[in-house]
Amino acid sequence: MKHKIDLFIFDLDGTLIDSTRDIANAVNHTLAHLGEPELPEAVISDNVGEGVLELLRGCLVENHRDRVDEAVAVFRSYYGEHLLESTRLMPGVRAALKHFAGKPMAVLTNKPERYILPILEGLGVAAHFGIAIGGDGQVVPKPAAAPVHEIVRRFGANPRGTLMVGDSPVDIQTGRLGGVLTCAFTGGFRPREELRAAGPDFMVDRMVQLRDLFR
Repeated sequence: MKHKIDLFIFDLDGTLIDSTRDIANAVNHTLAHLGEPELPEAVISDNVGEGVLELLRGCLVENHRDRVDEAVAVFRSYYGEHLLESTRLMPGVRAALKHFAGKPMAVLTNKPERYILPILEGLGVAAHFGIAIGGDGQVVPKPAAAPVHEIVRRFGANPRGTLMVGDSPVDIQTGRLGGVLTCAFTGGFRPREELRAAGPDFMVDRMVQLRDLFR
């Protein structure tokens, strides 16, 4: 039996979009600016999910941690000019969004808000989302419950009919703290075992599987 969902809340990086290479290029550009060696994409991806500040803190060597503000400025300048060089929708996302086109949808990410709409518009899916909240547009970023509560309130939705979909334990924790259902997507930045340990209500390996679970 399919579960009735009245509101979908999606994470962005690793869930709706594969932004791995563009983020990695921006991080490595920043590291080069600071005189540090480049890092593999996999190492950089392990630090994605909690915002630009935490991303760069995780990628900088210890003796450059006092240059985080400078690193953030360099990253934001470069990344803002290279948002869509390699970034694509995750496989099955377009079909899933089309299937649920009659449902309210929102994006909730720790990515800065200035990047969200240009990416969604560039990939042709912006019209699906009535609300898009970024890390710098939240009172407190994920995993805090406040942005989930705000989205639910603005749509006038029932929390138990709301689903948070994301590819990281942070997304699952955010949904649980916000009192909504949670669905882990295993095709993003985090391994299946880590996501399972976070205790999601549902798990999918492909985004099109949302059609099989929810109505």
